Amino acid sequence: MDIIANILNSIRANGESGASKSHIVEFADVSYMKLKDYVPILDKYELWVSDEEKGVYFITVKGNEYLELYELMSQLDEVVPRKAMAVMTSPNKSYTRVYQMK
Repeated sequence: MDIIANILNSIRANGESGASKSHIVEFADVSYMKLKDYVPILDKYELWVSDEEKGVYFITVKGNEYLELYELMSQLDEVVPRKAMAVMTSPNKSYTRVYQMK
């Protein structure tokens, strides 16, 4: 999920002019080979479109929706571990008993 989000964010950061593969590789911090691995996924789920003539990629509506969901999941990822730690360290033994190894 992180790599796809990085790829899409690098395209979105370039705005309406689109992004070349070189730009994506540099700003998404992925190798060209890794980008090639993700091309079929980005195509299959229609997260981007390409302008073959100009050699650039554009983020689609679905790609923007993916990024919105990714950002929400990232926020949850910050909250859930804190909540879990609070429950596990709670003085209420009925909560901590579930997490104890036997």
